[in-house]
Amino acid sequence: MKILDTLPRTSNSALQLEYFKTFLINLLGWSVLLPTVSFFAVYRKVIDIILKTKHGERYGGLFNLNDGIFFWRDFSPPYLTTVLYIRSKTQIDLLPKVQKVIKEKIFTNPDLYPKLTGAKYSFGGYAYWLKNGRKVDTVVKTLRQPIAGKFDEKYLKQATAEILEVPLTDDNPELWNFYISKKPLENFSSDGSYCYPIVARFHHTIADATSIVALFIRLFGDSSAQNYSEELFERILKPSTIQPYHRTAIESTILFVKKCVRTICFSFDLIFFAFGRIIQNTHLRKTDQNALHGSNYSGKKITVWADENESDCLLMVKKIRERTESRFTCVVGTAISASLTEYFKRNKLSVPNSVTGVLTLLLNFPSIDPNKPVVLDNKTAGLGFDLQLHTSNNLVDTLRTITTTMNTQLKYTDAIISYVLLIYVMGCVPVKLLNNYLGYDSQSFLFTNIPGGSKIEMFDGCVLEKVVPVAPNIQGMGVSFGIISYDNKLQIGVTVDKALTSNSDEVQKIATDFFHNIRHLNAATKSEC
Repeated sequence: MKILDTLPRTSNSALQLEYFKTFLINLLGWSVLLPTVSFFAVYRKVIDIILKTKHGERYGGLFNLNDGIFFWRDFSPPYLTTVLYIRSKTQIDLLPKVQKVIKEKIFTNPDLYPKLTGAKYSFGGYAYWLKNGRKVDTVVKTLRQPIAGKFDEKYLKQATAEILEVPLTDDNPELWNFYISKKPLENFSSDGSYCYPIVARFHHTIADATSIVALFIRLFGDSSAQNYSEELFERILKPSTIQPYHRTAIESTILFVKKCVRTICFSFDLIFFAFGRIIQNTHLRKTDQNALHGSNYSGKKITVWADENESDCLLMVKKIRERTESRFTCVVGTAISASLTEYFKRNKLSVPNSVTGVLTLLLNFPSIDPNKPVVLDNKTAGLGFDLQLHTSNNLVDTLRTITTTMNTQLKYTDAIISYVLLIYVMGCVPVKLLNNYLGYDSQSFLFTNIPGGSKIEMFDGCVLEKVVPVAPNIQGMGVSFGIISYDNKLQIGVTVDKALTSNSDEVQKIATDFFHNIRHLNAATKSEC
């Protein structure tokens, strides 16, 4: 009895000690960060004045605080890459059509999109741009065709990986490009139509993935696509609420007191603990030990993708979420977990209980006003979390575990602090200094989920048939998962550094198994929930 009585007290003492440690780390972190940032904010302003004096009217300005942070030097640059499948009933010359659209909507009014039309340079540790430094023919290029062999999806994936590998240097300062295929994919369509791929590559300094999707809709979509975009983002920004009913005075008072208590607790956690947890989950986190985590990456990539075709996996995810009262991210995270588990088993590798990753979160969404240019901005917060692997015999149990873990670890207060650091703080520090302190060396993978839109009708009867997200390997992570829901279908892209594996078929199996696992989870939740 005495031993049992001491267990709760020991547990409470350990919990109190952990809170105290987080509080001290939080206090120390702000004590070091705020004076440092204040100094560099003044230094940054001095650099801005020098450049303005030097370049005069050509000077476009320093990159925003939340943009310049992505100019870190790493084994591969953070390019947000999207593969667009353009379907046409007839053979077409796509290159001049895309050049015309981009010239009319971007380069005709360069002041509306200064980051897209300006040229990037560096001075004093900061990146800046000069106005009108880019031309449409340097942005829109031809996708390289195979010297021998077929121009099929297998080759397209290899070509996309090679585009990802091109480093961003002072000699090659290109922040965005469209690579257009002059030939349709071979053996792709059975209905006699032609499919022309476009590889769109945008450096993360230009915008986050959701803003780039909004830009695609504005460039290539018709009014119906834009209307769908408005409905989509408004639904995310302003979710439906339960209609209030008439409350008594006592009920209203109790509700008011509860709101006040929640607000006080939220503010207390935000001020005294959130930054400390972020430091613990990044710099002080124990390094992952598994076959998909490395330290010496090559910068060479394997890029693959898969889509659901006609299997209605997106609808299945929504049904699973409703049955289990979990989130979209938890459901697709469970499918990724099962895919990774099978990868380890197939290759006779040790299967860890969990792998750590970074989930990108959007706390603000792009402008949806069709009468204004798309605001190209970065509003992404990144939080570390543990993804439980599917080590049990029941996939539903794995979903429950992942849901509990995500709800515990992905705190809204931490996301706010991460967002504030990105928007207002870290960009003040010169990039070369940031390289020493930023990164996710302890984590194994990046996971990003992008809301898409309806099928877009384009020029001359062309249709944007499919959109494939290719998330970058960034800051110490050699594996990336990008998921998008487009035309009521899911697409997943997987990028792996070749230092981890050179077997593209195995990486492709990870992507393909993702949809098999969703179907399996859907069947399992039907019988259990």
